[in-house]
Amino acid sequence: RGIDKLVELTIATKEQSNIHLTDLKTAMSDQTRMFRTLISALTSTMAKLEAKL
Repeated sequence: RGIDKLVELTIATKEQSNIHLTDLKTAMSDQTRMFRTLISALTSTMAKLEAKL
């Protein structure tokens, strides 16, 4: 009886951590995308500034 509860708890915990991992991966790829956008915006701004010089 106690073991069944423990197994249920372990499975629930594992599912929770899988969800957290997925969220983390999503957040990280969003960050990366944002960073790349920022870099390319900076790069094009620099290019425009250089063209004016």
